[in-house]
Amino acid sequence: MQYWTFRKQFTLQIAATAFLEYCLHLTSPTPSTVYIARDTGQLLFTGFKFDVTANGELNGKRTVPFRVTPNIAEFIGQIGVAGPLPASIVAAARCAVMPMFNFAGILRTILFDEFFLKNKRRRESSGQSAAVLDDEALIKQVDQAAELIVGRLEALAALEGAESAVDELVSSARSINNLCQMDPAWYPWL
Repeated sequence: MQYWTFRKQFTLQIAATAFLEYCLHLTSPTPSTVYIARDTGQLLFTGFKFDVTANGELNGKRTVPFRVTPNIAEFIGQIGVAGPLPASIVAAARCAVMPMFNFAGILRTILFDEFFLKNKRRRESSGQSAAVLDDEALIKQVDQAAELIVGRLEALAALEGAESAVDELVSSARSINNLCQMDPAWYPWL
């Protein structure tokens, strides 16, 4: 495989991962959970799960929305960071908000399973009966989380001329002041 093709595939994979991590409020990966196929440039991230706070809400307060460290940005190149990376994120967001895909309905099903299991584990660890669940509160949590995710998707899918919210996210992800506040496991990769 040519070097340029490898870099482009790597850039598209980083964009897809960044899109998923930011929009779906997934936990941040660590370098030990990232696998790179050296023959194709494809990435495999293991251990992704919804980033849920102790009170059962999605954690949306991160300094770095996704990982574009200086070394990753150098490998992708300035053209990749300014071109295919944000364009791929916007394209993925625009596909997800298309009504024919019913993304929100699928998302609610996945979120319900996630919140149901977290609620069950929390009740079992506190000694309460796992069979007694407050269905209305659980459905309300799922609806709030789905609305938050769909809101992020719609914000990313919106284009105003040449500007988009993705450009701001990419610059935030590349900011040295923000990168110094991320997980220390990433420091050697800076």
